[in-house]
Amino acid sequence: MEIHKYLLLGLLFIFHWVYILFVALYVFVRKNKKYDWIFGLTLSFLIAYWMLGGYLENKNLDDTYKFGQHLTEHPSLYLYQSNMYIKLVMAILSLLIIYNMFMMLTIYKVPSIVKWTLSLGVFFYLVYYRIVDYISMKVKKIKEYPLPEWITESTFLKGIYDKKINAPITYIDTFNLIICHIMSTCLLKPIDWTTFEEHCAILREKANPDSYDYVVGIESGGAFIGRLMRKDCKYIKISKYDDNPNFLGKPHIKTRDDLSMLRGKTVLVVDDQTLTGETIKTAKQYLMEVCGARKVDTGILYCRTTKEQAGVDYVGMPYVIVQSPWGFSA
Repeated sequence: MEIHKYLLLGLLFIFHWVYILFVALYVFVRKNKKYDWIFGLTLSFLIAYWMLGGYLENKNLDDTYKFGQHLTEHPSLYLYQSNMYIKLVMAILSLLIIYNMFMMLTIYKVPSIVKWTLSLGVFFYLVYYRIVDYISMKVKKIKEYPLPEWITESTFLKGIYDKKINAPITYIDTFNLIICHIMSTCLLKPIDWTTFEEHCAILREKANPDSYDYVVGIESGGAFIGRLMRKDCKYIKISKYDDNPNFLGKPHIKTRDDLSMLRGKTVLVVDDQTLTGETIKTAKQYLMEVCGARKVDTGILYCRTTKEQAGVDYVGMPYVIVQSPWGFSA
């Protein structure tokens, strides 16, 4: 049975690369229209695989596949994910495939608007797909970070971590990654839990959370910070997402803890980082107007602007991050 499995995997490996090479190089060896229909059919299957096969490849990245439970049992995937030169070859072949498609559409005099729309659409999808692949590989490495005891001993925090680290990659995650490669105030270096704790210690020194009656952490990233500010931290959930995690909306309150004890008290509310500042402003407004807190100060761990520009009272580190200890989830 094992022999049959590996024989089938070997045949699939050969077919996979012959298939891709055929579609990538067809125009360069084409002599007439006789076999163009084969090119069109194989290209259609390949594009369908690109568009619909993301789900299967995500499963592969988690080392689950019907032919085996380990990535080394999938030759094409193993080569692609373990060798930078193979990644470069695949990028070049992808560009050749798009060029071939463009040239074939030109040969058959397809209207320019259709030709350019299809070619650019496939190109930008491939760029997006490569970014998702990059993030997926990084998430696998992030999962190897050992979890600190203060997370594993808390069912609540461990639940947040599991949800964040296993969250599907969204358009917002890929957009943030692109923006971070452009902006000088974005830290691309990975942040592990030890570094995260050191950064939280800096914010703690600035904010002096023990001088407040209560500390409130905004779920989800802010929950980790709140716990490191004070062990008796309270939590509040504010969501910018409705049913689709790919699109942001206006922040709305989804209360986590009973916050009635905050009435007439001083409160420090903290979050991991800010994009527009709406989330932490919403939290402050809710804690004051609904919960009746006497005073609410705000703290952000990662912020690319000054605290005055961000409209908060305390800023930990003078940059934003794209890769946190709990993954890339925005």
